[in-house]
Amino acid sequence: MIRLALVEDDTLYRSQLREYIDKYSAASGEKFTVTEFSDGDEIALGYKAVYDIILMDIEMKFMDGMMAAEEIRKKDTEVI
Repeated sequence: MIRLALVEDDTLYRSQLREYIDKYSAASGEKFTVTEFSDGDEIALGYKAVYDIILMDIEMKFMDGMMAAEEIRKKDTEVI
């Protein structure tokens, strides 16, 4: 089971990415647990190293993806 975080402030794009992940899962047989976040601050503040992969938007309202990634890297050097 791959633990994936999806960080995207646009609900349409987030939904589309979720569909792609679900289609890939069905085609490949690989199972995903997906947690969705609508801004970088939601994942970065109080981050716990529980994800294997993070798909993150760069431009977001409160905390952009680059700043969120910097905060996450301080706590988790293994996540992709």
